[in-house]
Formats: sequence, C-alpha cells, structure tokens
Amino acid sequence: MAQPGMIKWEDAGDVTVLAGGQQPMNFGRAAEKYNKFAYSTRYAFSVEADARSFATGPHDNMLAFSEDGEVAHIRSRESAARIGADWLYSRWSPMPEVEVETWLLARPPWHLRLHRVVTARDVQTVEGGFGVARRDTQPRIAAQNTPLGGIGASDAAGFVTPSDTTILRDAVAPIGTPVARKPRVLAATPNTHLLWPRSWVPQLTATLTPGTWGLACWVLARPTSAIAPPPDMPTVMPSAAALDEMRQGGSTVSVWNLPQA
Repeated sequence: MAQPGMIKWEDAGDVTVLAGGQQPMNFGRAAEKYNKFAYSTRYAFSVEADARSFATGPHDNMLAFSEDGEVAHIRSRESAARIGADWLYSRWSPMPEVEVETWLLARPPWHLRLHRVVTARDVQTVEGGFGVARRDTQPRIAAQNTPLGGIGASDAAGFVTPSDTTILRDAVAPIGTPVARKPRVLAATPNTHLLWPRSWVPQLTATLTPGTWGLACWVLARPTSAIAPPPDMPTVMPSAAALDEMRQGGSTVSVWNLPQA
C-alpha cells in the first residue's frame, strides 16, 4: 500500500499492517495513531496514560528512548520513508543527538524489526510488541521447551492467554554493534488500550552508551487457537548489504501535512 506507506496481510481472522510512519497531524496522541510500527484489527493499540511516560508506558509496537528514565521520546516524524514489496524503511530522530534508521520486514504471520541507532548520549530504550487482554493476575508464560517462538527463553518476552499468544523475541542485528536486550512483560496502566480495560505488553529493554548500535526482534501475535501447530519463527536475517539496498530502493512514502494556519 504505497500511498499510506503500509504493508498488509491477513492471518487467522486478523488484519495486520506494518506502518512506515506519517507526518502526524496536530492533535492528541498523533504519534500513537500514525507512527507505531504495526497495527492490527484484532489487537488494536494503546495510548499513553501520561503523554510521554517512559517507565510506565506500554509502548506497544514502538521503540521509545529516554535520557532520564521518565520522559519518553518516540517516532513522531520521519526525515525519510521508503516502501518495497514486503519491507519499509524510515529514518527518524526521537531526540537531539539520537538518529534512528528502522527497517520493517513482513514475514507473515511474523514480522522482523531492525533498528540502527546512532547516539551521542546515554539513553534507555524500550520496545514493545502487541498487547493482549489482561484478565488474570499473571500471564501464563509458556515453558522454555515449548516451540512457541521461544517464549520462556532468556531472549524473548511473551505469554499465552486462553484467547491470544504474543511474542517479542530479541535477535542479532546485522547493522551496528548488536545489543542483547532484556525481556519483560508489562501490566499496562488501566484504560490505555483501545479495546481492553487492562492489557499485557511484551517488551525488550536496553541502555545504550554513545556509539552505533543494532537492535532487532521477531514479532508475532495470534489467536491461541490458531497456534497449533505453532508457526515457525523465521531464521533468515537480511544482510547489511540488503538493508542498504532497501535504504536506497523501493519508492518514497508520501507523508501527510496539515496546512499551517
């Protein structure tokens, strides 16, 4: 979908789009509505209870940065955005002295996210996957020996509920210095999700020092009833050369601007 800058697929009764990002309009929560990495008809999305809370924000399908651990900076506009047959590329700067390049690759029902982060300051980062309904006091995290995309492994955040399974698995990026991130599951602040009063969100966290870093993760959310047999997690990672081709290939994504008064 070249005009809005989206890659779309349908799976197990859900429609998912990867989003290249837009020039957000001047209204509340525009970044959450237009600049998350992925959107879903089944899993919708969250908005922050506190407009830019880093520590407690769900940050579902977003990569958030913070220098003080309190104020979050997220993708809100791009300086470049490109689209190909099954990929999206964007370049953005969440805060001064921090530059990010993001690649999104559709591998249905999974997708792959890669980020090249160049920072001149110490920053904390949180990346979220798809949120699902929270109806229990604790999510049922799958055992380490289950094949559900490695849920329970030391490099994966994810869990299983009676209705849904969500997975966010860290990976080694072929760009920048790879970062091993820590997984966690966040009980999001009530009433931040559009569909459910309470939600669980899988997240990966890392602190970056000045330098050039590479982040990557595989992402999946699917009805639990559709998991058996579980979909294999892809293992093929694009090369740095292939990512460079995407940076210069495809076509430019249009962005939307409101006329200035």
